[in-house]
Amino acid sequence: MNPLLLDVLACPRCRGGALAWAGEAPGEGRLDCGGCGQSYRVSRGVPRMLVGRLEGEELQSQQSFSAKWNRQKGYAATGSPTERFQHEWYLKRYGWGSEDELREFVRSKTRILDAGTGLGRDALWYHGLSGQPVVALDISEAIDIVRDKVADQPGIHPVQGDVLDLPFREAAFDFVACDQVLSNVADPWRGLSRLVRACRAGGHVAFYLYRRKGPIRELADDYVRGRVTQMTPDEAWEFARRLTRLAQSLASQRVTVDVPEDIDVLELKAGRYDLQRFVFYEVLKAFWNDEFSFDENVLVNYDWYHPAFTFRFTPEEVRARAEGMGLEVLRLDTGDRSAISVLAKRL
Repeated sequence: MNPLLLDVLACPRCRGGALAWAGEAPGEGRLDCGGCGQSYRVSRGVPRMLVGRLEGEELQSQQSFSAKWNRQKGYAATGSPTERFQHEWYLKRYGWGSEDELREFVRSKTRILDAGTGLGRDALWYHGLSGQPVVALDISEAIDIVRDKVADQPGIHPVQGDVLDLPFREAAFDFVACDQVLSNVADPWRGLSRLVRACRAGGHVAFYLYRRKGPIRELADDYVRGRVTQMTPDEAWEFARRLTRLAQSLASQRVTVDVPEDIDVLELKAGRYDLQRFVFYEVLKAFWNDEFSFDENVLVNYDWYHPAFTFRFTPEEVRARAEGMGLEVLRLDTGDRSAISVLAKRL
């Protein structure tokens, strides 16, 4: 069992008991909690730190993400246009002017947590830039894809666990990142509070939440999600494929829409909009990006409508909640109309 993991892991059930390693074979065994007696399986070198069985919407959400990542194992692969887009978008949202600025930041950290790692893109990025150890946490089956991907990189440590029942000691990390994750858990504020506690005083927390849209888009999203969350992953993927075809068609028109005056009731500002962007922001999430492959675009639309949880917030609400948890907000970015990205320091 890796010494770093033994140092940072804690029982998510009682959040206090020390864990003892009981090995059975290389990479196989269990972690036993001395406080409550709970045992956690370790398989293929990955601690499986889930408390009990997921049910209802939480199970649906986990299965939705597992199906997504198993279907699209190559999403944003190293060196791909999608990875470049995601990195540039990340730097812009969190206020780093260049990758060199992010490199300087992460090199100053000794332990990094990538919470909700998905396929491990950001964990690989942080480790590659800094050389520092990174713990990559995910609740879904994607953690086994990550494990295979980082098998030759001993500085990246995959853990299967839940942001809401975070399996780490308090103040275990000095940089906690949770990008594009918290809005998809059953209680985003509980999740954020757990992440804050895992960060030491003076360390940094970066997180992203979905931003509330105008009333037409919100009503349409709620209606569509109410239907799509009842579908199987395959059925939802087919829905997202058809929606993506519509988005692609809208984008190909190269047509603009003029809104001559503000319409306050609709929260719609005057201006000239690309047709696809107008539909995307104001009517329905019909996402399209020419830099992505077709299936990568499908993944984005699936990701919005199929998981059970997709909470949206206002910037004012996010700032108040973050400050109430003892965070000094260094940057709250709303440049992307779909997102609120926060970089903060734990006081």
